[in-house]
Amino acid sequence: MNHEIRRAWDILSNIRERAHRSLWRPLAEDDHEHKLEGTVIARGSFAPHRGRVTTEINCADGAVWVIDYDEQSPYQAFIGRRVVVSGFPCHPPMQHRIEVTGHFAVSRMQLAAPEADAWLIDVGLPQEFAGRFKRSANEAAETQLAFLTENGDTFSVVNNPAGMSVNEVVDALAYPVQLSPCVSRRLRLSLWVVCPWSYAQLEKLRAGPNGGLPNDVYIDGVSGQVRCRTGTQV
Repeated sequence: MNHEIRRAWDILSNIRERAHRSLWRPLAEDDHEHKLEGTVIARGSFAPHRGRVTTEINCADGAVWVIDYDEQSPYQAFIGRRVVVSGFPCHPPMQHRIEVTGHFAVSRMQLAAPEADAWLIDVGLPQEFAGRFKRSANEAAETQLAFLTENGDTFSVVNNPAGMSVNEVVDALAYPVQLSPCVSRRLRLSLWVVCPWSYAQLEKLRAGPNGGLPNDVYIDGVSGQVRCRTGTQV
């Protein structure tokens, strides 16, 4: 069954996809991490689309590295921006892009240089957590999404995950992220969370207002970059 047929079937049957890293198996054992610097490209993200969204890094030397096949990848927040990533070359999944330099498992992604309108500036290594989503109010009485782990730790959630349900225990993939100062000047740990989802839920989220992005950011129509809205400092 090819990807398009399976996708159509999953939408009709509402099958939920497990949250997991699409790239992680190294090509060979290494004692140190490798570094790449380049521009993040991900066509069709944060919008209804046909076909799989592939996130890649285009380097100055012409090399193209695929870094994710997850359709809710946090790396898509860096579209059109230069980044520095740490990680290692890895094996691709069974269905993968061809005619690229290779596949790269990212351990950490950071902006290559400060950018005033960036949304996220740092994404760390993801971990699998069991927990539940909840809604809470901040000091400004605004409702925010949070994730409560089984250990009792509570983290703010920066994205709007497809398939998310409040107070339902889920096995999620959580990326530690640092927000840009234009969103928050507090150095608190936040998470980008991916939970089990169906294609129907993903399409509904991306067809909604702002493509499923939080209210404090938007997609620039010309560059495709995810940018902070002005006057959202807290």
